[in-house]
Amino acid sequence: MSGISISWDEVESAYQYYIYRKKSTDTEFELLDKVSNDETSYEDVSVQNGVSYTYTVSCYDAKKESPYDPVGVSCTFIEAPEITVSNDLKGVTVKWTENKLADSYSIYRKTGSGSSVLVGTAKAGKTSFTDTTAKSGTTYKYYVKANIGKTKSACFSDSSQSIKYIQA
Repeated sequence: MSGISISWDEVESAYQYYIYRKKSTDTEFELLDKVSNDETSYEDVSVQNGVSYTYTVSCYDAKKESPYDPVGVSCTFIEAPEITVSNDLKGVTVKWTENKLADSYSIYRKTGSGSSVLVGTAKAGKTSFTDTTAKSGTTYKYYVKANIGKTKSACFSDSSQSIKYIQA
């Protein structure tokens, strides 16, 4: 994911949906985009690292636009780091690019079709972690999320690479 994803419930009479956004420093919503009635989600890829956004959606029924929720839903975008993984003497080492705004990082791993499990955390300034609990002969995928304060990123790093840990 390289942006903020929003979704909404389908409105039967909708002809189009209008997506509105404002930054935390803005007072008014601005029209971000229009999508067809068969879409009920949208990914905003024009976001900036560390910026909070508020979204709201209205529908248009070919005659008029419905009112939108003036409160909306807020989210802070935290850019996911890029990662590399490698075998190490003590386990699998995960290295990532630093997010200058991050206070900490959460490191996850996944085996097969299982769900991701938190295997470690790192403080700001750290850009690597060694998973010493990796089992020799097992193939893993690793993911890293950057965190700002208590806000946990919804953006995982892309881990299209997998690694089979082989103990030295």
